[in-house]
Amino acid sequence: MKNQKVVARIVAGLLAVLMFSGIFLQLFSTTAFAAQGSATIDDMTYTNNATVTNLTSGRTVNVTMSFIDRRDTINHPLQNCKGEEKVINNKSDIKLGSGFRVATNTTMKVAVTDFVSNASEGYSIAYVMVYLSNVIYNGPPKTLYIKDTVVQFPSAPDPYTINVSAAIPDVYFGKSNDSGDTDDDDNETFTPDIVIESVFARDKNGAIIREVTKDTAPFSLDIVYTDRGFGPEHIDEFTDDTLFAYITDAGEFIPQGSNRGTLKRIVSADGDPPRFRVTFENLKYGGSSANYAKLDFRVQYLVYGENISGTGSARLYSIKPEGDDSDDETAPPTPYIIISQYDLGSEQIEAGSTFTLSMQFSNTSSTLPLENIMMVVNPVSTEQQQSYLSIASATNTYYYDSLPAGGTLSQSVDILVKASATVGSQAVSVDFKYEYLVDKKRESGTTNTIIYVPITQIDRFTVDPITDYSQYMQLGEEGYVTVSFVNRGKSTTYNVSGYLLDSEGNQGQTEHFGNLEAGANGSLDFTIIPQTVGEYQGTIVIQYEDENGEEKEIPLTFTAFVEEPWYPGPVDPGMEDPGMMEPQEPSTLWWKYLLFVVGGLAIAVPIALYLAKRVMAKGREEMDEDF
Repeated sequence: MKNQKVVARIVAGLLAVLMFSGIFLQLFSTTAFAAQGSATIDDMTYTNNATVTNLTSGRTVNVTMSFIDRRDTINHPLQNCKGEEKVINNKSDIKLGSGFRVATNTTMKVAVTDFVSNASEGYSIAYVMVYLSNVIYNGPPKTLYIKDTVVQFPSAPDPYTINVSAAIPDVYFGKSNDSGDTDDDDNETFTPDIVIESVFARDKNGAIIREVTKDTAPFSLDIVYTDRGFGPEHIDEFTDDTLFAYITDAGEFIPQGSNRGTLKRIVSADGDPPRFRVTFENLKYGGSSANYAKLDFRVQYLVYGENISGTGSARLYSIKPEGDDSDDETAPPTPYIIISQYDLGSEQIEAGSTFTLSMQFSNTSSTLPLENIMMVVNPVSTEQQQSYLSIASATNTYYYDSLPAGGTLSQSVDILVKASATVGSQAVSVDFKYEYLVDKKRESGTTNTIIYVPITQIDRFTVDPITDYSQYMQLGEEGYVTVSFVNRGKSTTYNVSGYLLDSEGNQGQTEHFGNLEAGANGSLDFTIIPQTVGEYQGTIVIQYEDENGEEKEIPLTFTAFVEEPWYPGPVDPGMEDPGMMEPQEPSTLWWKYLLFVVGGLAIAVPIALYLAKRVMAKGREEMDEDF
């Protein structure tokens, strides 16, 4: 009896271990998931390194984030990576949530700054810093979310995946973290810094006037300048209806009407400050200046709701003052070839297409003809940006015998945009080499012009027709609708979301998906609860932003049928046919517990038998000794 009790106790103990094994496994899985927490935003600056104080939708910033990755084990995946860092340049590998989105020049650097391991307590901690450059804030929510971004550190055995989020402190929105009123103390200030690029006089047809005299008919003054008081992140803030310009000192110019001019933003190279063209029309030249005529002007912008004004001074050198007969004594000005006009055929060029660059170029000299002219057209690549353009014409080199003084020539070049081109501006360089005669002496000259081509990607985000949904429901019953979509384009689709409209057009459930990479697919699930019997007509509206930041919507409708709920009446037990009753399906969870039981028995039974045999054998030995 004593041996039997011992065996029973052993078996009972093993069964108890078996019963709690499932609970321990579930607790382990929950604990192991608690990693990558405590994320904070440590710093946020604009691309010119100025501290962010007025973060609004569309602004480009740099962000420094830190987080702690704690594991309840001493074997941390980053235990050998202290001091190591990894830079991600491919924007498709950087996955951000709806608060921010990547730009064409976004980069991400991840560094392991410290590592702590506590063997006695059984945990380890990695301290990680993330540096994001040139990311675009999309507006609410006020959160930076990095999801499913894979980093391979040199000393890490496996790729490391980042999934963290951090709230953006209010101080970056112009709000103080302290109590009290802040008003405008944190507002960003702007100081225009106008740098003149070119000044031309043009006739009523827009042609450049090579020499302006007192007798020249009224003309317009065309001034192109860069405002270096602003950064590239401000380019999209300027619109034509918020730009103004007027003359403050006409100098030797005589306005024939209003001092008011027109101011428009023009294309800038990627990463450069905004550029503008200001035009003052209906001017005359007084005719008394020497060397040049000067005009002072003032411009006004509306930037983030604030009126900003700046001043500039333009000088026109192509003038002939009254009584100036020194042409025979002074060498003529150096002639140049300029591209006076060009046309791309469209405001935006789609990736994967071929377009025609039509150029009109002119000799700036009014006295010297040009000879032996060579023009070379080439796409421009830099260390920061590769070129997605290639010459589709038979050649990129063109020759011209001569170009008369003040004359103009035209040339068209076919250019192919690669299908993989990113959204933004691509540069084309046009170089001229030429010769001319001064006092029977042959001179040579060169000029270079950069033309910027705005590239856009074709929007190929598509939503499948609704087929997966509850077509028949009872009143009060919960149904579902699943909407699937795919990005067939070559660029990311941003901020994919959707909302449900019921039969009466009332907006209900809203679901957010986030960004959808090129070639990826996804889906959104919605819950419907009908309130009336009959036909239920619903609409799912899918919203997203394309690579150009344009917001778009795709509505899809579906029809379901709602019936009155059915409740079975009382049934006479004597009349019930047991054979007609449908068997109830067993719980889908029983097999999980069966696996735990079978696995436990596979370990417990051999141990129990072994211990039982030892106990029984020892019992027989004691009995033999008694005899």
